[in-house]
Amino acid sequence: MEQIAEGIGASALEDGRDPPPENAKRRQILEGARSVFLSQGFDRASMDEIARAAGVSKGTLYVYFNSKQRLFEDLIVEDRRAQAEQIVDFDVADPDIRGVLTRFGVNLCEMLQRPQTVALIRIVIAASAQFPDIGRTLYASGPAHGIKRISAYFDAQVARGALSMRDTELAAAQFIELCLCRSLKPLLFSVTGPASRASIEANVASAVDMILAAYGAKDGVIANP
Repeated sequence: MEQIAEGIGASALEDGRDPPPENAKRRQILEGARSVFLSQGFDRASMDEIARAAGVSKGTLYVYFNSKQRLFEDLIVEDRRAQAEQIVDFDVADPDIRGVLTRFGVNLCEMLQRPQTVALIRIVIAASAQFPDIGRTLYASGPAHGIKRISAYFDAQVARGALSMRDTELAAAQFIELCLCRSLKPLLFSVTGPASRASIEANVASAVDMILAAYGAKDGVIANP
C-alpha cells in the first residue's frame, strides 16, 4: 500500500485551502485516476494502474500526488466542488424561501443519484473505516458544505424575520435529510433505481412544507405560503 498522506482530510477543507493550480497534466491524471477508482475501488487500485490509465509515467504521477490517498482525496474535493457550484449557487438574501429550498433540494437529489456519484460514495464508505481521512474529506466537501450553505441562508431569513429557528445548522441538516429520505439510501443499498423527477419534486415539496411549518416566523409573517 502506498504511503498515506496525513493531515489532508477535513481540516484541509475547513481552513479554506485553495484548489491546486489547474493544468492539463494534472487534469489528465485525475481523469485516469477516476476511471481506475470507479472500476476497481480504492483498495484494489494501484498507482501503477492509475499511471497507465492516465498515460503518464509513475514518476510524473508522484510529482503531482505523493500517495494514492492524496490523489483520491483531491479527486473527491474537485468533484464535490464542481457539483457544489451547481446546487448551492443562490443568493443568501433571496426572500423566496420556498423557491430557493425547492431548487436546492431537487438539484441535490438529482446530483446524488448520478451513477458516478453513487459509485464514488460507495467507494468512500468502503475505504473510510481503514482510511478515515477519506470519509472526512467527502463529508467536509459534500454534506457539511451543503449544511453550511443552507444554514447561512436560514441565518439571513431569520435576521429579516421570515423564519424563526434557534439552531440554523440543525434545521439545515434536517432539511437535507428530508429531501433525501426516499431516494439516496434505497439507491445506495440497491433497493431501487434512481428516483423519477416527479418523485423527487414531490419529496422535496413535502420537505419544504415541513421546514416552513416548523420554522415559519411566529409573529404573523408567513414564509412564502
